[in-house]
Amino acid sequence: MAAKTAKQRDIYYVRSFILALSFVTLGLYAFWVAFPFLSSVFVYDNGAGGVVDNRYNAPWWLQWVFCLNGLLIFTSVALAAQPKSLARADLYMLVSVILLILNVFVFLLLSLAYFGANRLLGGSPYRDPKWCCVYYDSAPEQCANSIGCVPPVAYDELRANDVWYFTWVWSILFVILAGLHTGVNYVARTSGMVVEGKNSAAEGRLSGVVFVILSLGVFAGWAAFPLLDQQLATDDLYGWQWQWSMLICLNGLVPLMFMVLLASPASSMVGWLQFWLTIIIGITTFVIWVIYGFQWIFDCNSAFSAGSLCNSDQWCCFYFADAPALCPNVTPCIPQPARLYANAVFYQNWGFVTALWILNTIGLWLGFRMKRYGAFLNIAREADEEEYESESESVDGSEYDGSEYE
Repeated sequence: MAAKTAKQRDIYYVRSFILALSFVTLGLYAFWVAFPFLSSVFVYDNGAGGVVDNRYNAPWWLQWVFCLNGLLIFTSVALAAQPKSLARADLYMLVSVILLILNVFVFLLLSLAYFGANRLLGGSPYRDPKWCCVYYDSAPEQCANSIGCVPPVAYDELRANDVWYFTWVWSILFVILAGLHTGVNYVARTSGMVVEGKNSAAEGRLSGVVFVILSLGVFAGWAAFPLLDQQLATDDLYGWQWQWSMLICLNGLVPLMFMVLLASPASSMVGWLQFWLTIIIGITTFVIWVIYGFQWIFDCNSAFSAGSLCNSDQWCCFYFADAPALCPNVTPCIPQPARLYANAVFYQNWGFVTALWILNTIGLWLGFRMKRYGAFLNIAREADEEEYESESESVDGSEYDGSEYE
């Protein structure tokens, strides 16, 4: 009886810690949204020397990754509500590990952004409110003032603004939170709260349906925005860069094949077809992601990058003489931009390719886990599902005493 009481107490503490961690995550997440995030989303009056608009540059888009941390709240509460569910524990672990990696990555980039916040070249939401006191004549399209400030401001006086400090501190907190969520998931498994081998096939199929909906949503977003914009705006339609970009369309087969597998869980042929098709498309998508990286570094906004999918919309302002067939102008633009940046469609394509590759990898992993849940290949038996449901009721109800873990 003492051993049972100790097991029950351990599981109670784990569930309580998961719920407490969820509330802490919710509070920190809400504070981040209410202050540093909204401060960078909406344009506000910086006063004399302020930049007209700090948005829509690469660092500005980067902070949107932190919005994904809200998933930690939902997945942790879902596991606490049904602690014996292996499917929910897997989803919680998947979300925690992915967000831990992403948060560390964004934290490192934010640390680097501090040193480039007040450069002339490139945009940043973390510029000093007096940035235009220094660069008003070098970047007239970004500054409201056309003369220097009184008193004058020197370059070495510029610092990253308060939004950067808040965002950077919260990036550290998000890394810690994701690490804690990952650790508590491991503790939940080792404490006996999550029961290996007693899984609900219905819950596993629900995980598959959620994956299909999410994958179709991301694919539809790619098709509706960067794909459509690329067809309407590119100067090199049907060229080689356009052709390999169209290979991204193959990612639409991943959720479709998963749907077929959900409809035919006992078919080994469908299972193998989904497995190998997912691998091939995943490799193709990763190669495209690498090509985008090389293109951004070596074939973007230069004299020899005519027709590049990465080129700025103002590329012809600089290189009209090098590509008379592509450029309608024969003179520089008025006003002439200070520097060229990769266009928004290119960044959108690159971001969606990253998301599609991650989803592709998750689909491959989920295919294996679905067999463990009993959703594929008719592994599940009705008796197992009834036993799982009765155990779930005992966990949620007053009859729960932890004895089934012994």
